[in-house]
Amino acid sequence: MFGYVDSRAENNAFVPASQVQRPSMFGWGRSRSRSVFISTFCPRGKTVFFGRRGYVSDCMDEWIGLMGGSVTYAEEAGAGEDWLRRLAPRLDFILVDESAAEDIRQLVEHCLFLRRALPEVPLLLLSPSVKGDDFGTERMAICDVTLRTPLSQAAFVRALRMARSNNRRYVGSLAAPQPSALRA
Repeated sequence: MFGYVDSRAENNAFVPASQVQRPSMFGWGRSRSRSVFISTFCPRGKTVFFGRRGYVSDCMDEWIGLMGGSVTYAEEAGAGEDWLRRLAPRLDFILVDESAAEDIRQLVEHCLFLRRALPEVPLLLLSPSVKGDDFGTERMAICDVTLRTPLSQAAFVRALRMARSNNRRYVGSLAAPQPSALRA
């Protein structure tokens, strides 16, 4: 049985997980149980991060951890297409930091590779060189959302929601008939 030890209670009493109510990590409205919070943001529990370790990766580690997920660093795992496909059923998001590439061309090629390998997994691009956050679908071929770094926790949460929404559009566009196919 899963539960928690309540250090505020006498003798560190065991409390079943079903009875534990925790406030939202971001202070939204009423208290929510942790299981509801996890299912909202990280239902599968895994995020892959492509990029160098540093401030951005530390923030992602912390924020995703608060949401009940964990970050796997692709550089440490030797991420190839087979590895990504095996991990896909457990992935909530893919994060690509601009630092993962030597130049913009390599960055775009890497994002295109990830889109082909895992089109159904939302992809967030993190970059200090963009003018601002982009939650639109202009970059749909390479990512679902672009975030300017450094970023706030609130922008990250908004980006997660928008990335899911944009990813549904992207996957839908893959299934839609192409205009050239209609003419033939």
